[in-house]
Amino acid sequence: MKKEVYIGLSVIIVIILIILVANIIEPSPKETTNSYCDRHEDSLFCDGNDYPTDIIVLSLFNDIINKPQTAETYCKDYFIGNLESYCLNDSILPTDYYAIMSPYAIEKINNQEFRINTMYDSGEKAYEFYISIKQIDEIYKVSGFSYKVNGFVDNLYLSEEKVTDFISQVLTTSSIESNDYCETYFIDEARQACQEDIGFIIPSSNLTIVEMLIESNVNEFIVYVYNTDQSISYQFTVLFDNDPYNELYIRKISYSKITE
Repeated sequence: MKKEVYIGLSVIIVIILIILVANIIEPSPKETTNSYCDRHEDSLFCDGNDYPTDIIVLSLFNDIINKPQTAETYCKDYFIGNLESYCLNDSILPTDYYAIMSPYAIEKINNQEFRINTMYDSGEKAYEFYISIKQIDEIYKVSGFSYKVNGFVDNLYLSEEKVTDFISQVLTTSSIESNDYCETYFIDEARQACQEDIGFIIPSSNLTIVEMLIESNVNEFIVYVYNTDQSISYQFTVLFDNDPYNELYIRKISYSKITE
């Protein structure tokens, strides 16, 4: 009888230990969520409503800018991976972050990446932030974070061959039915114009010949384009830029007809 009781108690103790270890290794998402919301009752995530991702990202960005970086859980609450480690050892924000007013524009690059433009309290442009997010235990956190001075232009030192090849691709694929055409070649103003009406940026699908380039400004080119039989020609003004991953895109594009 004593032996059976001993065995029974041993089994119970082993089961309790297994449960405790499992909870230590992987706490349930519910517990993680409740813990987060206990510390951030004003978070959009915690008010029980569904919001578009860009609205959640803006709320998250405002928290990162405005919450005390000295708070014990600051880095853990907002960042994951290497960013969390970096945050623990150094400030992840610009030195004058305290002077940044609320963001005035956000662009969704894809489902996980966003560009946020900011300004100072004075109304002057401040920084352009690039943020990547991931959903961990039902909570959005920042997995990528970088910024540059808003309006600062990096010279891409584009060769004529590079520009010609890129423009040729844009022209030859404009007539192809594709859901990601605008996202493949354009960002910012040019992408928005392309999504509204491709005619705003490409006047005809028969333009195939890029004949002459003139570099008119940093990363900006004047491009002369003809149709197949050279009976129609257009002058394009094209401004190039890189995204955070150094992929080339057209940021601005306009055109005027020269001959017909």
